[in-house]
Amino acid sequence: MQNVKVRQAVEYGIDKIAVVKAMGGPLVGNVINTVIPPGNVGYVNSTMYQDDNGAGNVAACKTALAKGGHPNGITLKYMYQNDSSNTRVFEAIQASLALCGITLQGEGEPGSSFFSDLGNAPENNKAGTWDMGQPGWIPDWFGNNGRTIIPPMFQTDCQVNTINYGCFSNKTLDADIAKALKAPNATAAAPLWHEVDLIAQQNAVIVPLVDQYNPTIYSSRVASPGSSVPVWAPNIGDPDITNIYIKKADQ
Repeated sequence: MQNVKVRQAVEYGIDKIAVVKAMGGPLVGNVINTVIPPGNVGYVNSTMYQDDNGAGNVAACKTALAKGGHPNGITLKYMYQNDSSNTRVFEAIQASLALCGITLQGEGEPGSSFFSDLGNAPENNKAGTWDMGQPGWIPDWFGNNGRTIIPPMFQTDCQVNTINYGCFSNKTLDADIAKALKAPNATAAAPLWHEVDLIAQQNAVIVPLVDQYNPTIYSSRVASPGSSVPVWAPNIGDPDITNIYIKKADQ
């Protein structure tokens, strides 16, 4: 996986539409191609890997794999949480990559050990233990929130329990992060976060899969100050229960 051409082959090959279906369909998520999800500072809709609108590009995957020195295919160890939802997602990814010669050897684990084994601790992250993994990430808050998405995943940092699981390091990316963190406002920070997004995409650090939703059932009488619906708190994955009220009958 140190070979960028192999990583780019994976970018081309995954059928993200099949992944969305495995997660429950378009009501619970949309295909995404950027590392910064929609609704977050620095997001610009772009596609660096032409993949038939998310359905996967088998020919481009095979070409990149051959350029990476694997014209006859490659086998990779793939870690995922072995609950029903993550297993369905793994199976969708496994099936789509098989079409272009990438064989995924599944390593299913319970959630209690998955993240520690995926992490950077020396006892968990040894050569040959895994090649790819299937985690997820959400921003901690909305607004000027680039620091909740970009630095954890891409800034040079190979310490225990960081989210930069592959220990990716890029000096230009690090410099853009430093500038964005010092920007006076979201408007100034946004293009810097977007530049980091492009660098991460070009290096195929991760494969963005789904902009996932969390369907929530609530009464029409429940609202938040300044909003006719409950305000969502991404860090807990639910409405902000400290910021809601019950409408009066005539509201």
